[in-house]
Amino acid sequence: MIVLVTETEYGRASEVFESAPVNCIATSGDEDSLAEAIATHGARYVIVGSVKYVGGLYDALPRGGVIARFGVGDDGIDKQKATTAPSAIPNTPAPQAATSIGPSGSSPWAWSSWPWSPPWSSVR
Repeated sequence: MIVLVTETEYGRASEVFESAPVNCIATSGDEDSLAEAIATHGARYVIVGSVKYVGGLYDALPRGGVIARFGVGDDGIDKQKATTAPSAIPNTPAPQAATSIGPSGSSPWAWSSWPWSPPWSSVR
């Protein structure tokens, strides 16, 4: 499994990403470069910061892709695109306390109420 992490966020927790049981790859945080990296690596999972994303990121992710927000809130996430794109948008710092923007619009959901587990939850 490949997880793309924007360079700024990777730098904030490099020891965590380097010891993760998945292949975390630092990549540029600008939207065009991130979209290109998704295509190049076939990534379905990305971790981003508060940079504003307006189109290419949502278009590049395959159905079922996940955009995880490193930090608190959903700054930079286009909620209209997020609710119509085929992806889930959780945010951190803790999966148990994460909120996401789902098909119902801007309503927060707790991870515990999702009908599925995050794909990385079973990775050891």
